[in-house]
Amino acid sequence: MKKIFSLLAFMLATVALVACNPTTKDYEPDFSKQVDLNVAINYTTSGQLYSISYQREGSYSPVMKPGKTYVQGDLLPAWERIGELTNTRFHDKAVASDKSTNEQFTRLLGTGFKDIDLVNGTGALIGDAGVQGSFVDLSQYLDQMPNISAFFEANPSVKQSITSHDGSIYFTPYFDGINELEHMFLARIDWIKDILDAPSTDGFDTAEYELGTNYVKETPDTANYEVTVANSNGTTRKVTKSRTQNVIDVLRAVEVKTGKNLADAFMGYIKSTYGNNHGYAKLSDIFAGTDASYDVDELVALMYVIDANPNYILRQVPTGTIGSIEMYFPREKGGNRVRQMFRGLEMFGLRGASSRNEWLYIGEDGELHDARAGQQVDKFISSVNQLSNLVKDGLIPNVSGFSTTNLRQELLSGAAPAPSEDNPNPTGRFGFLTFDYNASSTTTGLIENGGKKLDPDMEFQAILPPVVDWRGDGKYIHFSESNRSVKNEAWGIPASILEKDRSVLDRALAIVDGMYDYSEPESLGNIHLYGPVEWRSGKVLDYNGEAVYELHKTQVLGPEGEIATKANGNHINYLRWYVGATMPIGHVRSLGLEFQTLSADGIKGIERINTAVQAGVLKIAGHDNAKDLGNFGKLVPTFLPYNEIEISARENTTFRNHTADGVLLALMNNGFSGTQDTISASAYKALLESENYNTSYLAAVRAAYKRSLGD
Repeated sequence: MKKIFSLLAFMLATVALVACNPTTKDYEPDFSKQVDLNVAINYTTSGQLYSISYQREGSYSPVMKPGKTYVQGDLLPAWERIGELTNTRFHDKAVASDKSTNEQFTRLLGTGFKDIDLVNGTGALIGDAGVQGSFVDLSQYLDQMPNISAFFEANPSVKQSITSHDGSIYFTPYFDGINELEHMFLARIDWIKDILDAPSTDGFDTAEYELGTNYVKETPDTANYEVTVANSNGTTRKVTKSRTQNVIDVLRAVEVKTGKNLADAFMGYIKSTYGNNHGYAKLSDIFAGTDASYDVDELVALMYVIDANPNYILRQVPTGTIGSIEMYFPREKGGNRVRQMFRGLEMFGLRGASSRNEWLYIGEDGELHDARAGQQVDKFISSVNQLSNLVKDGLIPNVSGFSTTNLRQELLSGAAPAPSEDNPNPTGRFGFLTFDYNASSTTTGLIENGGKKLDPDMEFQAILPPVVDWRGDGKYIHFSESNRSVKNEAWGIPASILEKDRSVLDRALAIVDGMYDYSEPESLGNIHLYGPVEWRSGKVLDYNGEAVYELHKTQVLGPEGEIATKANGNHINYLRWYVGATMPIGHVRSLGLEFQTLSADGIKGIERINTAVQAGVLKIAGHDNAKDLGNFGKLVPTFLPYNEIEISARENTTFRNHTADGVLLALMNNGFSGTQDTISASAYKALLESENYNTSYLAAVRAAYKRSLGD
């Protein structure tokens, strides 16, 4: 399994080891006096707030601490232990009425962060507020922060990337891996095999299917090109694709559109386009191999064919358990989760869709651009409209009508919704494709203890993204801007703390700095990363030269461990909900933590992705393998050092409101139609013109970007 993360091993191990061994230990924090700290950490998912205190309805009695029970409002184990070690009395100031991290931040900003000593938010929000005087400049106190100082010494580019225009640092960064694909397509591999590897279509559906006509073809009708792909052993080969008709047209030309007839037409197209010398061990590898070479139209066509064959696809599922199948679905119907569907617009070749900084990307000219405006605005509008087209064609479910919030949970586990008056005997449904994180989408709770119990052949794994003619030069490649780097999440110390006794600031600095100390089992960084020592086995693993603490093999890991029984196999949810660990604040999350918890499907999927990355055929912006793309392959920084004039220029633009989290569900369903709480394409473009996009917003982000480069 070590090969899974070999791309990251050296860089991440270096970061972790440096954090463990600070070079300046002249300063030791004074924990002799008890200090009160008011902390507002808001992590909300599926409508449930999680913070430094226990927020679940029922009580929690961890087997790791016999006799101990946590009830709502009690400090979670990690923060309880951090408080004991630092003589700190933490007070949780997060409230359930704030429905997101950003909502909390906006509310507290309006009050001047009155009586708040530590708060989480995005680096961009904290950085902008810091420039305007709302946060403590941490760079003035680095002599009291030996661990973060050592981290900056070893990673000067990180320090530069989070430094504001005035030379100040207002937040500490959160790392969750470096130079690895972050978001990816995950699919029911077994369904792909069912269609492409079937010896015949005799058992396919014979009922007529209403094939959608709204989706607009993205690739040419006639094409002849080569795709460089990765073999399973890491070598490469070229696959030739040659066609005279687009696959969407092939399906639409079928006279009687039964599932069987559509599958026959689709397979005829595949065999004709890929020929006899493609080198594939089996045809499903065109979509699901390390050597995948499918394009987006072929993916959409495959979804039509699967959708047209529900009885065949569900042939071995127990009768009365699964009533229908869905094709392409978001994790949840909340706007921040629907945002993943918009990141997935990379499938249409949209730059900036998966940016770590709004929708910004670096163009061939080396300049910063925004996907939502300027030279790419028409591509942006058409790509968003394609999501709406897929909704109209039934390939994306209109999730507004789903009774459940957690769609991923429902569509992977097959769990039926609760009975209702309208539907007293509900059945479950399965989903085919999503765009999300590998680890959280392939948990044992969702797969082994979920969908596999209804369909033992279930395989839900990460696949390569479609090949796209990204640069308009006729060369189709796998490419993504979804690179794990400095994450958006961070935390900072509000300037209102300066009105209190100096001991409060000193304690806050010590807590923030301690999150980067991994030198001892009970260093704050390790407690926050893995939980208190009771949650660990006592064994230290050697993960590519990095010391990794093993979680308890039976009480935390394993089929009866708490990750499985309390968080459905999702290790991050478990650690945040029940332990208070690895919260979205400044720290370095070791990939060794994820390494311990991956399911079999999670391992197979990420190995598929990493094989292609290592072979250089899946290029990731900012990665060494994208250097040959020039400016096109560069990664936009997570944080840009705006000055007050630039902050004002950005705040005074309203075009960004039309892609805010709260409107994304309506935008996905309706596109730029001007109906159902959306703006029309013409009105949107007129808005960009009236707000002087080029001379206001774009000028501001470009100036900040140049400043981040030291220009």
